[in-house]
Amino acid sequence: MNVSESNSINWGIVGVGAISKKFVKNFSLLKNCSITSICSRSIEKANAFANEFGLDYAYGSPMEMILSSGIDAVYIATPISTHFEIAKLFLRHGISVLVEKPIVVNVDQLDILYEIANNNKAYILDGMWTLYNRNIQKISDKNFIQKFGRLQHMESTLAFNNTIVANELFESKEYGGALADLGVYQIYIASLFSRLDIAHTACSFIKNSSSVDLTYNIVLLGDNISARLSGSIVAPEHSFFKVISDEYEILIPHPIFNPKIIIFLPKNRLSIKKNIFCFFLSLESVFNYLLQLAGDKLLSKKYNPLHYQVLDINDLISGKKLQPLISYNFTRRAIQTLEDAIKVRN
Repeated sequence: MNVSESNSINWGIVGVGAISKKFVKNFSLLKNCSITSICSRSIEKANAFANEFGLDYAYGSPMEMILSSGIDAVYIATPISTHFEIAKLFLRHGISVLVEKPIVVNVDQLDILYEIANNNKAYILDGMWTLYNRNIQKISDKNFIQKFGRLQHMESTLAFNNTIVANELFESKEYGGALADLGVYQIYIASLFSRLDIAHTACSFIKNSSSVDLTYNIVLLGDNISARLSGSIVAPEHSFFKVISDEYEILIPHPIFNPKIIIFLPKNRLSIKKNIFCFFLSLESVFNYLLQLAGDKLLSKKYNPLHYQVLDINDLISGKKLQPLISYNFTRRAIQTLEDAIKVRN
């Protein structure tokens, strides 16, 4: 762990794509930390990125960044198939990593990364920042969800007409396609509610001539709970995630990125008491979103879940907390489910 002498946490970025640019723009609201360095396989692109965002250093390789920049943490936003090797390199030098989702594609790689992190007093987080949304955190809390009876089933569809399907990020060898781009969100949210290991995974895919999965259907069976997840990167936009208990339905109309509202519905539509209960919970979800959007007015901050994930790593590095919000065991369950689906796809 290389906390700088000024107590300000210095970040680097590996990857110069659109997601990295979004990361830099969001980062400007945070205090006691800064992005100083950018790395790309193309030094020309790294220099252009550094000039655009006013960063101090540009590098053409991760090792050059490690040896020269003095960073404490790094955000890795490269093709999925490169995540493991790049993260491993930084962790071995005691540099904490935030890796764009999915962090890796199998639990063996995940276990290795966590072991290296522990041995080198570094930290590692999967960049699934949707899980830091205030509403998602609340409804997945065990004590809260128990109010809705016994969970039985989850259903979700995510569909977007993605115009960059032909891009190299969606080549099969890069683990791209609908499953890695969209399905990973559903798998993570389902893992929040299921809590237990999935006993059985069944999947089907439709692929293009390059073997890129354009649509998927996944059925998960666990201990007294099931899930049906579907998605497409070539269909008209449509998205929802629904959790069904024996007494209620919980609907998330737009489950990825930063969900704005969660709708609670009683199965017994004639119950006035349950309808009132659900109405106020739905209203509260809007308030929670607005509160998170406004942030701490005293500090004039407008944080979104991405900010809270960066703060999570910053607090770990500075010793303000001992455990991240998203645990290793949870991440492992989600990656195991993703790995099972990838095996069927390939």
